[in-house]
Amino acid sequence: MEESKLDKIKSRTFFIDLPTLRPVLFWDTKKSTIDWEKHKKAIIKRVFERGNEMKKKEIIRFYGSEMVDMILKKSISK
Repeated sequence: MEESKLDKIKSRTFFIDLPTLRPVLFWDTKKSTIDWEKHKKAIIKRVFERGNEMKKKEIIRFYGSEMVDMILKKSISK
């Protein structure tokens, strides 16, 4: 792994700011049972479909802009 990628991973905060992601975005599930890594595609899509700018920024902070861009581009091309 490149050193710059490793530094990014080490410095990244590995928690999501749950108060920022209001329950209305996840009306169909309990936030406490969400696997943020396993369900990242669905989470990213939902927040970008229904969330405001603050929520989108939190998702980008948590997953990283490269991951978010990749998932959104794949969902658009389908």
